[in-house]
Amino acid sequence: MAASDWPESRFRVLVVDDDPDQTDSLLALLGLWGYEARGATSAVRALDVVRAWSPNVVLLDLVLPGMNGWKLGEILRARDESKEITLIALTGDSSQASRHRAFEFGFSYFLLKDLLGRPG
Repeated sequence: MAASDWPESRFRVLVVDDDPDQTDSLLALLGLWGYEARGATSAVRALDVVRAWSPNVVLLDLVLPGMNGWKLGEILRARDESKEITLIALTGDSSQASRHRAFEFGFSYFLLKDLLGRPG
């Protein structure tokens, strides 16, 4: 999905990751690509942002403190106002089991954090 596929006023990406460096990097990259993007560092904050802002896509870290990404994804899929959001699993777990589970939970894509790169 490219930014050009959506009217600019409608295409919104929410990044949910408890690592502020990871979140900031993704927000910067999405901004360079022309997407409107916001970040949340917890599942509870993400639910607030979804309610108030209605993103089209949620990049969701699966390992979050408190409510994890699996549970947040499940909640988003169960709600009428958010069940059409494209969910992208964001994780460091490259196992087939994790990938399979993500698709079972309703995630559309599976993105490995290792592919995003880290210095050093």
